[in-house]
Amino acid sequence: MAERSKSSATVIAQVWSDWEIQLYVLLSFVLQIFLFFVGSLRRRSGHKTLVRFPIWLAYLLADLVAVYALGYLSRHVATTTMNRDERRHELTFFWAPFLLIHLGGQDTVTAFSIEDNELWLRHLLNLLAQVWLALYVFWKSTPGDRLVVPAAFVFVAGIIKYGERTWALKSGSESALRSSGASNGAAVKQVVRVGAEADLQYSEIVRCALCSETGVRDVFAGRKLHQIDSEASEKLTNNVAFEGLEDGEVHFKIVEIELGLMYDELYTKAKVVQTLPGTILRCVSFISMIVAFVVFVTMISGGSYYSRADVAITYVLFIGAFCLEVCAVFSVMMSPRAWAFLEGRRCHTLARVVCARLQARQWWSNSMGQYNFLSSCIPGRTGLFSALLTKIMGLLGAKQLWSNILHSKHAEVSKGLKDTISTFLGELQPESRVPFHAPPTSLSSCPSFREIIRNDFTQALLFLHVFTDLFLHKVGTPVITEETRGLMEMAARRMRSS
Repeated sequence: MAERSKSSATVIAQVWSDWEIQLYVLLSFVLQIFLFFVGSLRRRSGHKTLVRFPIWLAYLLADLVAVYALGYLSRHVATTTMNRDERRHELTFFWAPFLLIHLGGQDTVTAFSIEDNELWLRHLLNLLAQVWLALYVFWKSTPGDRLVVPAAFVFVAGIIKYGERTWALKSGSESALRSSGASNGAAVKQVVRVGAEADLQYSEIVRCALCSETGVRDVFAGRKLHQIDSEASEKLTNNVAFEGLEDGEVHFKIVEIELGLMYDELYTKAKVVQTLPGTILRCVSFISMIVAFVVFVTMISGGSYYSRADVAITYVLFIGAFCLEVCAVFSVMMSPRAWAFLEGRRCHTLARVVCARLQARQWWSNSMGQYNFLSSCIPGRTGLFSALLTKIMGLLGAKQLWSNILHSKHAEVSKGLKDTISTFLGELQPESRVPFHAPPTSLSSCPSFREIIRNDFTQALLFLHVFTDLFLHKVGTPVITEETRGLMEMAARRMRSS
């Protein structure tokens, strides 16, 4: 029995050794597909944790698997002393440039967080190191002269894709955002001129969002309103009204598109691909892949001794790269900047198609997270499993993260709430002569509210949370527990003492 188990383990180890690199390359390809189609879902999902965790895991694994596969190939370079069975797998060294393409990432998720953009210099160093490693793998191997030509074209595509990622990260950094505000003036003026002739109501909303893009970028760059250019600041804070639509809906639609544009700049390759140099590089990359595929098919059709499985995997890599590239082109075409580009060149039919697609698009989850501070402070009755999980998360240093998940919920942003926010912001316009810091009239008449806002920001935020819960409890007339009442009284005493 022991000998049979040992024999089975030996067979499994041998199979893994024979097909290890194939599995790693296929895993890298599957991760790229997952990131492309799932990477943009986090902007439209209300349950951030459930969506962000698998994307975060795939984002880290994609680079890890591709780098490990390149390292594996560098340790198993082909030589002339390989036997015939080993030489049947020489095609695996042709996959090194494909791993560079995978390291270049997908258009939908270049960075997972804003902090990733600040590490663009590290990615540039990784680009140089991984390109050198891929060249070393292919140079030291002996796959034959016929593979040199298609491999060279795939190398060109891989270097361009990896370079696009580094470029996109640099463009999303804070220093790049600060220096790019003034360079978009011409594009904004062009959109304004085009928008005057647009006959679709939603196209006017898109136009307004594009007009205020420079001001929104300045806000994300950390500039105050008085530091922003006067024209951009006016477009950013202008109170726009449209016939046929409620102000609240219109304002939120404009903000949706503005934040969608900023999401594309910070987390995707949109800002790179939608420039003239980026478009040229993308065309060169696509043409290089086509030429490499044609040469490879011609080489294989003449007969070869390569493993059929390796040939099939190579076809999968080529066809998958083409499909992802075509999907990326359609993704770029269905964007507000593409609409402005088509309108500027009088392609009104295509512009209407793009605008209709934008109108049907879900820009965000239409929900907002709500953290219940009182629930997190008051110990409640929890089950054994929940208490055990809380202790485990505390040992792992993720106690605050677990608390956020446990005491947070998502509520839908209703149309009435949008109208209320829009009305309140309209009262803050200069024409109304209402100070920007003035609260709504119904709340400003409350003495407790006036006492709260005199505190420091952090204290006022804490008191406002308790104040809101107390107000909602009075309106809803629920039963207030003794623990909740005691916490409210403690907050009130602290407010009076401060």
